[in-house]
Amino acid sequence: MFEYLDKVRKKDEKTKKRIAFLAALLFSVVIFIIWITISLPQIENEKRIRDAEASTTKSPLTNFLDVLSNGIVEVQKNVTEIKSAINQISTSTAYYVSTTSSQIATTSAKNQDE
Repeated sequence: MFEYLDKVRKKDEKTKKRIAFLAALLFSVVIFIIWITISLPQIENEKRIRDAEASTTKSPLTNFLDVLSNGIVEVQKNVTEIKSAINQISTSTAYYVSTTSSQIATTSAKNQDE
């Protein structure tokens, strides 16, 4: 190895630069290959995890439509409950007693004025 370096030192400047460039390029390629070999499985694993998460995650539009439909169902339930409450009030005897007594009081007051 030292003999090769001595031979390179004796060559002209252009050849030295060319040899230095090729050595640096070779060293960089070796480092790149090692990096890809180590990183590629990690990248593929992360992609699989992202794909699994993406398949289970709903889109914003789907979430909005779910919330909207749930809201509509709740409003329909509330309207039904209000209707049944109104029907119970109007069919109970307390409703008739209160409306009848107020009509009697109004009629009595009119009769006394006349």
